[in-house]
Amino acid sequence: MKVNIGITLILKDPKKDSPFSNGIRQNVILLQELYKKSSNINNSYIINAAEVNQEDYKNTHWEKYSKDIISIKQAYELCDVIVVCHSNLSKSQFQELKKLNKKIVFQVLGAELSIFNEKVLFEDKSNGLYEKNTALDAVWVSPHFFERDKHFFEQLHKCPVFEAPYVWSPQFMQIDIKKQEEKKGTANYVPTKDSKRISTMEPNLNMVKTSIFPIIISEKFFNENDNLVDKIS
Repeated sequence: MKVNIGITLILKDPKKDSPFSNGIRQNVILLQELYKKSSNINNSYIINAAEVNQEDYKNTHWEKYSKDIISIKQAYELCDVIVVCHSNLSKSQFQELKKLNKKIVFQVLGAELSIFNEKVLFEDKSNGLYEKNTALDAVWVSPHFFERDKHFFEQLHKCPVFEAPYVWSPQFMQIDIKKQEEKKGTANYVPTKDSKRISTMEPNLNMVKTSIFPIIISEKFFNENDNLVDKIS
C-alpha cells in the first residue's frame, strides 16, 4: 500500500527564511523530492508548522516549492506519515494525529545528543526537539550520528531507532555556479602557485558549531606545508 508522507518545516516569514540560512531546510526539500520519486509513496509534502498564506511564498526562494507546501491542518487529512524534521509538533498536534491513526517519525539530521548535553550542562530550559514524547513511532538518524546516538533516542522516546540515509544535491549551488561561469568561464577552483590564505567561518556558537576543528586541520596542514600558507584567519 502506498502512503502519503509530510515533512515538517517552519517558515514564519518566507521572504526572510532563506533555504541558505539553515541547512536542514535544504534537507527537507531534498527529502520531499526523494519521497516523491519512491515507488512506495503516493504523495509527499512539506508541512509548514507556521501559519502563513500561499501568497506569502510568491517572489521568494520558496515559490518554486510552494505547490508541495501544506499546513498542519491540511496534513491531518492528506498525510499518513508525519516526519518531524525542521520543526517539532505541539502536544495537541501529536494527540490529534494519533487520534487520526497517523504514524509520526522523528528524523535526526544534526548532532542532537551534543546539543542536548549542552542544555543539561548549562541549564537551558527550552524543550525544543528534546521534550520526552512517547507518541513517536520511530526515530530515523543520519549515518554519521547513528552509532553514537541510537541508544539515547531509544531511551528518550521508547521507540525503534533506525539508520537513515543522508541525502544531498548540488541544486542549491547551481544558480550561483551558472552566474560564476557566465562571468569567469568556470566556477571550479583553479589553484595557483602562490601561498594561500585560509579562512574559518564557523560562528563559535556551541560545541557543534565551533571553529576548533577547522583551525586544527589548518594548523596541521601549515606544519607540514608552511611554504603553501600565507595566513590563517
